[in-house]
Amino acid sequence: LLRPEIATEKAAMLTLIMAYSTAKLLREKWNFKAEIKWPNDIVISGKKICGILTEMTMSGCEIGHVVVGTGINVNVTEFPEELKDKASSLYLESHILFDRKKLLNEVLKEFWKQYNRFLEVQDLSFMRESYNEMLVNRNREVLVLEPGNEYQAIAHGINDTGELLVEKNKVMNLTGITEWDEVLEKHFLDSISLIRAIDISQNISVLDMGTGAGFP
Repeated sequence: LLRPEIATEKAAMLTLIMAYSTAKLLREKWNFKAEIKWPNDIVISGKKICGILTEMTMSGCEIGHVVVGTGINVNVTEFPEELKDKASSLYLESHILFDRKKLLNEVLKEFWKQYNRFLEVQDLSFMRESYNEMLVNRNREVLVLEPGNEYQAIAHGINDTGELLVEKNKVMNLTGITEWDEVLEKHFLDSISLIRAIDISQNISVLDMGTGAGFP
């Protein structure tokens, strides 16, 4: 339970901080190749092992408190048939039985360290580069789903406020330009979209761009 003295619009960054903290810990302490599926999932070998949901209450115009709910599949030995190709656990990925209390303590310690850094700078600049290195879809082509519109795009990583930078491939189709450097030079400002996310399923992340958008 957190009571941060920050602007309300910055509360969503806490989700990314928890995802970063958890993935960082799993990598450094147990050598898992944990990756972040922006903004609130952690995957190993392409399968989800952690999901994060942040909820906030208001007190007048200020934040009352924030709860960063984090669920980790720890010692699960099997999943239903329909989930076997989508979900995994720390045990299944390592064949190690984890002490859940010790794991919780380690996650909280790492989160608290990153959380305090966030309070100092009030953005994600301190972790942006490392976060982007763990982003599963970084520099990969994704299908963006907007109401009444679909297009291919390249995900480039987050900015200092946790928004995802996406370059629309349709710029290349419209201009006929095939050289990547030319596209970035001539169309960077027009083709980069800042998008926020809310999660609705294991397969689709919904991107809030005023009207909403998403990609598988």
